[in-house]
Amino acid sequence: MAKAKVSPTIYVGPDLPQGVLKRYTVFTGKYPPNVEELRKKSPSLCGLFVALDKLHDARRRIKVQGDLLNTLSKQIFKEI
Repeated sequence: MAKAKVSPTIYVGPDLPQGVLKRYTVFTGKYPPNVEELRKKSPSLCGLFVALDKLHDARRRIKVQGDLLNTLSKQIFKEI
């Protein structure tokens, strides 16, 4: 039985304090334990992981006031 191909995701949010998570970090497969913990604490953070092939659109959207990605990037600091 063939394994399903896992599409890479990329974090497009702001760098988090103490280098916990840096913008444009690419993930394939499972997230590391420290990132999983952050994702559990912050629902907004989860929305800032996008498919790698959507990076161009996400970079544009995160700069637009009122866009969901823009809002999520501001919200995460209130959640973690």
